[in-house]
Amino acid sequence: MAFEQTLSGISVKTRIFLGFGLVLGLLGLVAAITSSGLRSGTAEVGRYAKVSDNTVRVATMVGNFTEARRNVRIYATEGTDSAGVTARAKLEEVRKTLPQAIAETIDPTRLENLRKISSSIEAYAANFEKAALARVEKEKLITEQLPVFGAQSKDALTAIIGPAMVEGDYEAAAVTGQAMEHLLNARLLASRFTATPTPQLAEASRKQLAAFIKTAQGLEGRLRDANRRQQAKAAGAAAERYGAALEQLIADTLVVDQLVNGIMRQEAAEIAQLAGETMKSQAAALDVMEHETSGALSRSATFSLILSLGALAVGIVLAVLIAGSIVKPVQAMTATMSKLAAGEKSVEIPATANRDEIGEMARAVQVFKESMIQAERLEAEARAEQEREVARGRKRELLTADFDVMIRRVIAKVDSTVQSVHSTSTSLHAAAEQTSRQSAAVAAAAEEATANIQTVASAAEELGASTHEISRRVQDTTRITQEAVDGVQTADATVEGLSTAAQKIGEIVSLINDIAAQTNLLALNATIEAARAGEAGKGFAVVANEVKHLATQTAKATSEIAEQIGGIQTTTQSAVNAIKTVGAAIARVDEVVSSIAAAVEEQNAATQEIVRNVQEAANGNHEVTSNISEVSSAAQMTGEMASNMYKVAETLEESGTSLGKHVETFLSSVKAV
Repeated sequence: MAFEQTLSGISVKTRIFLGFGLVLGLLGLVAAITSSGLRSGTAEVGRYAKVSDNTVRVATMVGNFTEARRNVRIYATEGTDSAGVTARAKLEEVRKTLPQAIAETIDPTRLENLRKISSSIEAYAANFEKAALARVEKEKLITEQLPVFGAQSKDALTAIIGPAMVEGDYEAAAVTGQAMEHLLNARLLASRFTATPTPQLAEASRKQLAAFIKTAQGLEGRLRDANRRQQAKAAGAAAERYGAALEQLIADTLVVDQLVNGIMRQEAAEIAQLAGETMKSQAAALDVMEHETSGALSRSATFSLILSLGALAVGIVLAVLIAGSIVKPVQAMTATMSKLAAGEKSVEIPATANRDEIGEMARAVQVFKESMIQAERLEAEARAEQEREVARGRKRELLTADFDVMIRRVIAKVDSTVQSVHSTSTSLHAAAEQTSRQSAAVAAAAEEATANIQTVASAAEELGASTHEISRRVQDTTRITQEAVDGVQTADATVEGLSTAAQKIGEIVSLINDIAAQTNLLALNATIEAARAGEAGKGFAVVANEVKHLATQTAKATSEIAEQIGGIQTTTQSAVNAIKTVGAAIARVDEVVSSIAAAVEEQNAATQEIVRNVQEAANGNHEVTSNISEVSSAAQMTGEMASNMYKVAETLEESGTSLGKHVETFLSSVKAV
């Protein structure tokens, strides 16, 4: 009640502007907070996408480096040129990826890890070039020098054995066979060393070569034929050249082995460890950012919803209070004016104490009521006087005609005045009806404002739903990124197994070559032993047993080759599957980022809806203001009519006074008669 009295002291226009201004201010605050939350969420999503992209870059870098490692080992063991080209290409891709990953990294620990990886990659690439250079020199020795020098020694010894057997110089043939055995053993051990570079094999090859040179030098003193002595000398010279080439081969092979299986292996392990730590740190950072983004968006949505509900409640309260402070007095005024128009003069005029437009209208109606009462009283007095005059006229029929005419004129004037009062009353009634219609329009405008506020609340609910969708998509992105990291680690382990299997195959192939060379040597010894008589025949049985044993080893080596080939095929298939897993995970990351962008678009659409509803609320306010202005005009018209009725009442009063004077004169005349 006190609040309504307070509102009655404020004009209707000011009242409406204050109410809608407060509601619009609250809506503007809601829009500002919502917009701030959206900008903050968009920034967090951008940071999340940046870290996620960098995680993919690091994973891609790890995959390329793993492929480079595999091709480095293939090139080091097999000398395949395509493997060397692929290794250099993959290392170059890693070099191109690292600067961008470093530039996009903010965390100091991950940044330091990536810088260490960059330094290790450069060192790894430099060591690979050293190993490649040693490998090229090694290939030249294997293909251009060792076979040539070995063949020269073998041919020289073969040229000694054949004629010696023909001439019956079995001792020379036997010594030559021993020399050839040492030569073949030296070549065999050198071949095994190139496949499996160990210090033991290198030393064994050196010993066999030294034994060959010593035997060849002793053979030269035992030969009687000058030509065969020359062949023995040539064999020794070729063996010395072979020894020099072998030492260079051992040095180059050890360099390649130390680089590939020693230094570069350690560098690769360090790179893998740093990359793994970096990806784990990135995954942890993504998880933290996910929770922070989700929490911030949730808090923003909750706060926006609370403010929206508060604005809705305030709007409803203000609409009810303001509409009540306007509609109730107007309705009461309309009912009062209808009763006055119906002739009920005892009705009380409401809101006469108000200091607003309705109070002014009420006071004007009060004047109209008082004028009507006074006019009615004057009319009643005139009629009573007329009746008295008629009664006197009956008694005094002989009064003069002038007095009768004068009395009739006064009565006619009174009748005209009464008709004017009735006409004014009719106009006042029409004004009251117009006031009632404008009051209804004011109520409709207030209802429209309430509907617009409810629409704003619905838009706020849509903002909350979009925020929930963004949170769910962010969780999917984290899980998919983790799958990409696991797939890359699986590919790394698989390729490592493939490289190991390939290395074992190389060892088995070397073993087969060794067995073949040994078989040839034993066959030669068997031929020499068979040429001898007597006790020499026993050596044939020994040689035959060795041949059988070597054949068994050959079958076993062939079986192992088949098993290792099967292992390589299985490992290769696993690597392919792991790489496919990485591709699929990265593709799903792109889908989730697209979904996040769509959710942000929905938030923008909801904000636009809020703005549109605020505009509609403003239009409703304008309509209410216009209607109240018309109500004020109608009230002013009522006041003017009341003033006219007052003037008519004054005229009627003057006519009554005049009539009284004439009556007094008439009475005086009558008394005088």
